[in-house]
Amino acid sequence: MLGTSMATLDIIKYARSEGVYVIFADNIDPALSLGKKLADEYWNVSTDDIETLEKLSLENKVNGVFAGVSEFNIRNAMTLCNRLHLPFYCTPEQWNALSEKHSFKAFCRKFDIPVVEETVFDGEIDRGRLEKFRYPVVIKPVDGSGGDGVRVCHNYNEVVTAWPEAMKFSKSGKILLEPYVSGLELTIFYAIQNGKVFLTGMSDRYTRHKHGNIIAVPVAHVMPSVYQGKYLQEIDNKARAMFASLNLQNGIIFIQAFANNGNIMFYEMGYRLTGTQEYHILEHECGVNTMKMMVHYALTGKMGDRDISSRVNPDYSQYYCLINFLVKPGTIGEMTGTEEAAAYPEVINTVYEHRPGDTIPESAPGTLRQIAFRVFAKAPAMGELGRVMDKIHNTVNIVSDKGENMLLPPLNINELQHEA
Repeated sequence: MLGTSMATLDIIKYARSEGVYVIFADNIDPALSLGKKLADEYWNVSTDDIETLEKLSLENKVNGVFAGVSEFNIRNAMTLCNRLHLPFYCTPEQWNALSEKHSFKAFCRKFDIPVVEETVFDGEIDRGRLEKFRYPVVIKPVDGSGGDGVRVCHNYNEVVTAWPEAMKFSKSGKILLEPYVSGLELTIFYAIQNGKVFLTGMSDRYTRHKHGNIIAVPVAHVMPSVYQGKYLQEIDNKARAMFASLNLQNGIIFIQAFANNGNIMFYEMGYRLTGTQEYHILEHECGVNTMKMMVHYALTGKMGDRDISSRVNPDYSQYYCLINFLVKPGTIGEMTGTEEAAAYPEVINTVYEHRPGDTIPESAPGTLRQIAFRVFAKAPAMGELGRVMDKIHNTVNIVSDKGENMLLPPLNINELQHEA
């Protein structure tokens, strides 16, 4: 297992429950590395030190490599698997085509899928081109993820200021600018098993806490999306054709989009597990857990032992939500109400992303590192789901080591969309 990221706890716990001996690798202090605390064994080796990881893997007869949701670590896992002749769910060509934002949009255009338009810059700032933009714009690394290096800029000077941070997170040295789009955000989830593509769900992604040039982050996801019917009618078949053109055989896909003036537009995609961990909802709804399928693939070259065709249906029997409790920078002193919330009958799972004693850095705002606690819940109707969300919001409290409230305001349930 390479590196700590969201879902690390789930992945290691599941693998060990199946009798797998888990070795964890990163170069972080063992006292600060969640993965090192949970695994059977750890190697204090950087995840991009492929030579050392290959040598140790051969010496220890490692027969599977996995990397959770971090795109940096997934690239390293792919390289290591290829060198060790171990299973990996996609080829470098497939990964690059779909994970690099500019390349992904080029594929979308080939299949008549609407996208948020973009301009790519190769390293250097081009003042002449930038001064022609209509602001605000979003600046982001072409090959980044998790909100790192992403900023909203309202003029040329803000772009210049944000540029070095975006470059820091771009392995390719390329920067992408998009117009800032308002509207409900959507996430579309697919699983691929033996060449068969399954739409496993679609969520409405509610974001809040955009300040200055810091992007808004998700405070809640609600499934199924109010735009799911429109998506199935207008875009799903085009997306499937795009996947087929690349001969995708296995893996997990999520696509991020906007519903702008009723039109669905893609803006980026991940060919990997998501930080959303929506597999908790999927498992509760239909008994399929895509995280477990991916771990199975890393060890066997198969996305599970059972065909999921008869079990996966995006038209869920209930409404589900994921609530993200976001915190300000600081050191967490106390988290209360988390166990009480976990005991509610409507709650299907809870996940701690941080614990008391953890420090949220000043660089966290605008990234998923702001999430301290997650709650997955269900209800038979959208109105009832809103009431459940309010109850959970009023139960959980997080304060700093100085006794100050760290929680950012949650979603106002009156803003939940009930129809497209």
